[in-house]
Amino acid sequence: TTPLNADLTAADVVIRAEFFGKAQTVTYTLTANNALSLRYVATTDKRTILNLTNHCYFNLGGFASGKIYDHILMLDAETYLATDENLIPTGELKSVEGTPFDFRTPKAVGKDFYADDRDLKLAGGYDHCFNFTGGKTKDRRILPSRRHFLSDCRLHQSSA
Repeated sequence: TTPLNADLTAADVVIRAEFFGKAQTVTYTLTANNALSLRYVATTDKRTILNLTNHCYFNLGGFASGKIYDHILMLDAETYLATDENLIPTGELKSVEGTPFDFRTPKAVGKDFYADDRDLKLAGGYDHCFNFTGGKTKDRRILPSRRHFLSDCRLHQSSA
């Protein structure tokens, strides 16, 4: 079976005057074995901040299965970006060590969701940029992974 592809492209997008972007493309592919793949490519014509992301709000338990608190999450991230009261990153890198943001070993998303933590309370949960260990690399590597044990559905993301 041939994979299904959809390419979405935004060219010359300027969200704010200080951020410039020549073009960016995201390709969604549904493979023959029902895996969904997202591939982002971006080029810029001027120096700019670039944060390619997708917000994987997929509930791996399936439709109407409730909240994702029982999803097991692992992130190879030693720091995350602190935010101001408007959830805009301040540039401060904060260690995940000893905080609810420490997912370096697999744990349930809901385990520390209601912890007494300023950053967690400001966002009403996890809505932060995690900084993956290793920095810039040309080798593809798995970044976050998430699993729902009852359905055995899994989410893996990689970057190169």
